[in-house]
Amino acid sequence: MGLPPEVPGLVLLAVAAVLAPARPGRLLGAGVIAIAFGTASARVALSLSPVTPLAQTTLLPLPLFSRAVDGGLVLAGIAALILALPAALRQVGRTRQWTLVLLMLSGLVIIADAATDLVRSAGWLRPLGTALIVAVLGGALHYLGGRSTWARLSARLRAGLSGGFVGGRPDRAAVLWLGFAVLGVVLAIVSRNALVILAGAAAASLGLHASQRRTGGTGVVPLLPLLVIPLLAFEGHYLRVIAGPVGLGASHFADVPLSSAAQVALAPPLVLAALCFAGPLLMRRWLPGSGLAIVGVALLLRLGHPLLGEALAGWETLFLPLGVVLLWLAALAGDWEASAGTGAWIVATVVAPASAEGAMLLGAAALVIAVRHHIPPARVQVARGLEIVAAAAGAAGLACGVAAVLQHQVVYGLLAALAALVLVVAAGPGRVVIYSAGSPDPTAHTGAAHGFHASSSSI
Repeated sequence: MGLPPEVPGLVLLAVAAVLAPARPGRLLGAGVIAIAFGTASARVALSLSPVTPLAQTTLLPLPLFSRAVDGGLVLAGIAALILALPAALRQVGRTRQWTLVLLMLSGLVIIADAATDLVRSAGWLRPLGTALIVAVLGGALHYLGGRSTWARLSARLRAGLSGGFVGGRPDRAAVLWLGFAVLGVVLAIVSRNALVILAGAAAASLGLHASQRRTGGTGVVPLLPLLVIPLLAFEGHYLRVIAGPVGLGASHFADVPLSSAAQVALAPPLVLAALCFAGPLLMRRWLPGSGLAIVGVALLLRLGHPLLGEALAGWETLFLPLGVVLLWLAALAGDWEASAGTGAWIVATVVAPASAEGAMLLGAAALVIAVRHHIPPARVQVARGLEIVAAAAGAAGLACGVAAVLQHQVVYGLLAALAALVLVVAAGPGRVVIYSAGSPDPTAHTGAAHGFHASSSSI
């Protein structure tokens, strides 16, 4: 399918947001979200493919109100980027200054055509009015994010939801089990057989639990495997029975005689198993983090979309509201890993163009953030590199994910984008890093399970 044309520019701007100091970085992140939503909304209103360049499309069929709102969002995003740059340049060294300027100029050049045409199509005054309204609301949120009261409330919510166990350093057996989990992840993503995909997902859940159990990072009861393996076994059994001699190779998916009733019955177990892998913050006391969200994404994209696509569209009205609520909880708590994992699950449940790209990118971002949590503070360059990769994947996944969800559910797409805005702008004074089990950070305050502190260089 490909990516929306603005994605390279948004990725560059997201990298600039990571490299900038905390408060200008949040403003840069807000600008990225506004531009991504405005351009995606315009394409949905015009019934265009998410990869169609707006600069090559006549925007006159777009209702004037939509042109004004979408153009205003893009204009507000660009204004946020421009306003954030001077503040960022004043707080960094000369080398970082040139890096930020080059990243922002390159990003703005890439999105300039679409932004200019969208704003001009409605006349400059209407988008300017919308941009002023958005700026007032965003400024209030930005001010709230800098208050210590918000930081305390966010920290309490995070500590209350993300309790669990504190682990130590992994031994040889823990590393071997982790390798077993990685093998399961690879099978779930690349295998061409449905049963092997399901077996790989089960192996990933077992390997992750066993590895964390060795380090004391989880309880004795293997809750993730106990939840997902029965669901995966149910799915595999009935798919094998229904497929019969056709088989469950990927090349034969179109020939599997799945009735509408069978699809409706088989979709919920697969979606719920994917949700367990996504590691929503509400279940963090009992399940590991969102590092395996990409496994849940693989289940939905590689099995759900081709085999159960009709049923998934019908189940959206139940699962999308649940996903949005979980996403808001993660955003209010300032948990980047849970937000990326939950967002990946939301996008993967939607069968629409660009959903596969968006879900995989967000799942990859959650995995990178999970790995980054275990990097010792002394390895600053490695941690910064992972943060840049996560920001790039997250920005690209956000653009694709918003475009996909808006094609089916406009209200839930808007609420999800607002949750992302809250996460970026009002996460607290400095972006919060949650250190997972065994974090060696001596400055982290231990809550029920995780240490956390404010960092001006976190994701």
